[in-house]
Amino acid sequence: PRVHKWEPYFAAYTEQLSRFRGRKVVMMEVGVQSGGSMMMWRSFFGCRFEYYGIDINPQAQQFASEWATIFIGDQGNPEFWKDIKKKVPVIDIFLDDGGHNMSQQFTTFEAMFPHVKSRGGVYVCEDLSTSYSANFLGQPLSNGTVQEYGRTGGKTFVELSKKMIDWLNCYFVSGDVMAASASCPPIFDGLPAVSEFK
Repeated sequence: PRVHKWEPYFAAYTEQLSRFRGRKVVMMEVGVQSGGSMMMWRSFFGCRFEYYGIDINPQAQQFASEWATIFIGDQGNPEFWKDIKKKVPVIDIFLDDGGHNMSQQFTTFEAMFPHVKSRGGVYVCEDLSTSYSANFLGQPLSNGTVQEYGRTGGKTFVELSKKMIDWLNCYFVSGDVMAASASCPPIFDGLPAVSEFK
């Protein structure tokens, strides 16, 4: 099995996820691919690690084991997630490393953000550079000027990550339900949405 991760991710994951090492931890990852990532996480977290993998390719099923359950389906389909939530416990760590287009990331977030533990759980979305790529339904920046800020109107996952700042700060005024469980995400190179619940 091979692992496909950008180098800066490892420092971010070590900082944010080390507190789960050696504990019973339930993780769901979108994008099983060649099975390398799940083996890496098993090594990192230890023998009490419970893994749920999501992939669109039926061949990913070969990586199922006594500690790993693999589901085959389309992360862009809300009905798929409704079915999944009936089959899995509440998640400690959710990692979206799937198809990376905006509709997939939004659909997955809307379905699974509430299924992550409200105290101490973590939601991660990798490869957010796709928010700036038209190939992934993102919004390319023309020159990166201040005037560009917020111009996408929340149509990319990066813009959604910025919205978490609103959720964090508006709770006492609006009573926004999301604000009660979300905190402002730490920002890392290439991984700007490690969203932690407190």
